[in-house]
Amino acid sequence: MALSNDELRERIGRGRFGSDVYAAVHRALGHPVAIRTLHRGRHPKWEVGRDRFLREARLLQLAHPSVMQVRDYGEDGDVVYVVTELYEGSSLRDLLMREGFLSWPRLAPLVRQLASAAGVVHKRGGLLCGLTPDMIRMTHDEAGERLMVSSGGVCEVQDLTAMLSDEAVRGAGRPDQELYYIAPELHLGQVPDVKADLFTIGAIVYEMATGRRPYEAATLPMLLGAMLRTHPTDPRHEQPLLPEAAAAMLLRALDGDRARRPASAAEFAEACAG
Repeated sequence: MALSNDELRERIGRGRFGSDVYAAVHRALGHPVAIRTLHRGRHPKWEVGRDRFLREARLLQLAHPSVMQVRDYGEDGDVVYVVTELYEGSSLRDLLMREGFLSWPRLAPLVRQLASAAGVVHKRGGLLCGLTPDMIRMTHDEAGERLMVSSGGVCEVQDLTAMLSDEAVRGAGRPDQELYYIAPELHLGQVPDVKADLFTIGAIVYEMATGRRPYEAATLPMLLGAMLRTHPTDPRHEQPLLPEAAAAMLLRALDGDRARRPASAAEFAEACAG
């Protein structure tokens, strides 16, 4: 399938690696899709960006109700693209900006969905370390509210390492959004793994539960220092209905020492189930 098989309608967002996301309609099937594109003229390291983009698309050839289904990917001239289902709703970021935080009865099933999606991605050798609330879409299905991880939220170890190296070169400016959700050891050059992913999941769930990120800082060195030397406030201060076990697991996942974090997404989900 070529990109010309889909009729682009409007740009609806930005993705990783400088990509653009468009709403579109599949010409043959007539149903809506989302297309993320990366153009040669907009990427300073085209070959690197192209290879990262296509590896990410191949990684997402999996079926899970909380991972956006990749329908197609490829190259069309100077553009690489990935086509996914287009879901109604808004990003998790937009939802939190509107509502502040999500009450525990509403949050609990979404935590289980995110942890389940992470477990499947881990089995494929992928990671969610680049995931942020901007890369999660909130929609509904027959079971109720559903959280959907977008194609831009999953990456391979080598690509995440390269992205972090790029950020280190940029110096001490204001951190990009996704760096607030990345485990501190990755900023120090350690290899990403599942325990680093659990930090990312913990940071997102903490923000869903409290309406704020667990760590805030004006520069990347200050952010790293906060992650390594301080602890987030107990989330039950903002979310009194949060079970003690769930709060304890969140704080474990956000520990600056990876050895104290949960070992798997399943362990995280089990502790948060109560």
